[in-house]
Amino acid sequence: MKRAFLNIALVLCGAVIAMLAGEGYLAARLFQGPSYEARYFAIAGIGWGISENDFDQSSNSNFKEAQASLTRVLGVYEQGIREESPVDPTMKKALRLQIALTRARLSVLASEAGEAGPAKQYMAAAQADLQALGWIDTSEAHVRKVIERKPPARKS
Repeated sequence: MKRAFLNIALVLCGAVIAMLAGEGYLAARLFQGPSYEARYFAIAGIGWGISENDFDQSSNSNFKEAQASLTRVLGVYEQGIREESPVDPTMKKALRLQIALTRARLSVLASEAGEAGPAKQYMAAAQADLQALGWIDTSEAHVRKVIERKPPARKS
């Protein structure tokens, strides 16, 4: 009788230990979170949406806000293309395109604010990035056409 009771107790203890170990493993997997790349592109995507909207809605009254928003997202993109960045190299080409378009938007904002020097610097950097990406027409007129502001969405 003692032996049967001891066997049952050992089996129950083993089952409890196995359940706890499995539960711990599951919790660790669930709470581990997304990869660096997933977090990076989530942040970059949100920044892209906000900064592009700020650019589209910018006017003289909120020029500094739009410029600050674009500058912040530019920093996020530049972080992703660094040599030591764990972002997949094939994705860095897409980031370089976003950097070029963001610099072109900053050029437009600087030009509208009467800051000719920074406007030219941003546009030259944007054109250099676009040429490196293989764009054929990197003229300022073409780049400005690509990034032109979209009219505000109608509310129905």
